[in-house]
Amino acid sequence: MQALEFDWRQAAMGLLERIPTTLWERQARAWLDAHCNEPWILACSGGADSLALLLLVWAAYPEAREQLHVVTYNHGARPEAEEETIFVRGVAASLGVKALTNHEVPVWPDTPRERQLRKVRLDFLRAVAATYASRTLLQGHQADDVIESFLLRAGRGSSLRALTAPRPVEHFGHHPSHVRPLLSVARDRLRACLQELNVSWQEDGSNADPRYRRNRVRQDVVPAWRQAVPHEPLMGVLAIREELEDAESVVETALDALPVDYAASTLSARAFSAQPALRRWALQRWLHRQGLAEHVNRNARAHLLEAWIKPAVNEVSYGGVTLRVGHGTIERLDAQPAPTAVQLPRVTLFPGATCFWPDGRVLQVCRTHVDEALWQRFRKNDVDVKREAWLRCSNLNYVQVRPWQPGDAYQPLGAPGRRKLQDLFTDRKIPEVERHQLPVILNEQLDVIWVAGVPPAHELRLRPEDDWALKLTYSPSLAEYNTFSHARESEQSTE
Repeated sequence: MQALEFDWRQAAMGLLERIPTTLWERQARAWLDAHCNEPWILACSGGADSLALLLLVWAAYPEAREQLHVVTYNHGARPEAEEETIFVRGVAASLGVKALTNHEVPVWPDTPRERQLRKVRLDFLRAVAATYASRTLLQGHQADDVIESFLLRAGRGSSLRALTAPRPVEHFGHHPSHVRPLLSVARDRLRACLQELNVSWQEDGSNADPRYRRNRVRQDVVPAWRQAVPHEPLMGVLAIREELEDAESVVETALDALPVDYAASTLSARAFSAQPALRRWALQRWLHRQGLAEHVNRNARAHLLEAWIKPAVNEVSYGGVTLRVGHGTIERLDAQPAPTAVQLPRVTLFPGATCFWPDGRVLQVCRTHVDEALWQRFRKNDVDVKREAWLRCSNLNYVQVRPWQPGDAYQPLGAPGRRKLQDLFTDRKIPEVERHQLPVILNEQLDVIWVAGVPPAHELRLRPEDDWALKLTYSPSLAEYNTFSHARESEQSTE
């Protein structure tokens, strides 16, 4: 079927009738609802899953069509890839949305590995997202991808976090968040609905190549599992994924509540004497903070966990780093002394106040008029969340400032729900010491409403009817504050 000869708009509306947004993954739908006026990047190979996603998103979010960018990537690994790219561009043209693809096709001396293909594709998608200042990367993963990923990662003895992948919304620091609305829809249902509408798609021949592990799991393991049990395992795996995500949240909250510095060169088991089961997770977090996680496999972690509490002391090396383990302590022998964090005092700031800390950091609070120039900045994503935030000031007479505390959480602007600052810091790769130096801003009810480096609270977002806003400006040094303020004043004088 030629893309331009088919009524793709009618097919999109018909598909939405069969798979309405109420069947989409809840967290992903909430994210899209909150970001529908921003640029979106949608990865589409022309296969059934990503094509269904394109049609559904186009039909469900008419307000997002103008800023929807459909991106297809030619890996250069198959001769038919060019035809698939032309097909996707034809569908996008019929829907009236922008389509982009790579002009430079990779050249592979040997058959590329799954990881290599995934990396070059993701690098390109992120580059496109950066070009259009998009915070949303839509992907067509569906429910069967969850079961395949679960089996692959369970066989490797992966962590709790890895077993919950792919997630409906996944954050990657300064890169766009991956949003997967169709994780709750089975592959067979997507294809059946497309067939009812006489929609054809592109079949990627590499999806049947047994050289790739995921293909072997899809073709051999999953069908055998379905035949071996009296019930459909897919729904069970989806339920387990959600429970594991909740379990990981409980573990992370428990770890956050303990007075442990995971960036320090030494980790003591005494901190976990009341909850010894947390030692396993604490060790994983410490290895991650030390940059050693990728060098320590599951068997090595089990050895470290056992040796950690034994009376004998031994030395082991991973990734060129020597660890001394035993007698309740793990110590990194090559570590340099970690810089000491300067503890922030708790202060109350009224509009018009500027707080100067002894180490040079500055926080300014002021009321500012909301005009069209400010809205233009928001539309262009011309906001540095590391330095500035605007909040509704109707219910804000003052703000309180204090350092980060374990358990701090809030819902950042556009996020589908509340998130712990610990997770937000990890996503943005903010160093451990710096986390304790960032001012956490609270409202009068002591709820977190902003921390530098993260968007402000969603509930205090500006609305079209707002005439005034409370503006917060932060800088880690007085020199940077003066430079940043001068730059903003210069911009305003030329507007």
